Amino acid sequence: MKAADLIRNVLNMNEVHLAIIADMRETPLVQPTSLGGNHPLWVIGHLAIVEEIFRSMITGESTTLNQWHELFGATTVPSSDASKYPEFDTLMDEYKKQRALNLAMLDGLAESDLEQPLQSPPPGMTEEMIAQFFPNAATTLLVMTNHFAFHCGQVADARRALGKAPLMF
Repeated sequence: MKAADLIRNVLNMNEVHLAIIADMRETPLVQPTSLGGNHPLWVIGHLAIVEEIFRSMITGESTTLNQWHELFGATTVPSSDASKYPEFDTLMDEYKKQRALNLAMLDGLAESDLEQPLQSPPPGMTEEMIAQFFPNAATTLLVMTNHFAFHCGQVADARRALGKAPLMF
């Protein structure tokens, strides 16, 4: 199996877990713990911008979702005021668009391209951190899949906070 095939497989497995997020469409502001946390509306917006950011890191292309960074960036705190956010379906559609663009990007990369360093490494990271977490396109794409799974777990906890049964084992 080629690295691109493995990465595509993991990216596609992430998509199965979208059902966990989609199930929160009617209650997108439920936080995963009694002490707060990232609610599903914030999570799907955050995932959308991160999909684009990771692609930008690999290709060097500029990002277009910059207006959402103040709402969904890594250092933001989710608000319980729904009026501050785009609609759930808008965010879900944008996430799906960004993931499709990443899959198309992957389809256009040769196996040797996956071993290349990033065109635009993440700002504020030391050389050691970049070497560990983002040494090349392949590792960056795999970090993206782990990032998705991490936040999907937060949404699974928000579902449980509502008393919903698990959708997956």
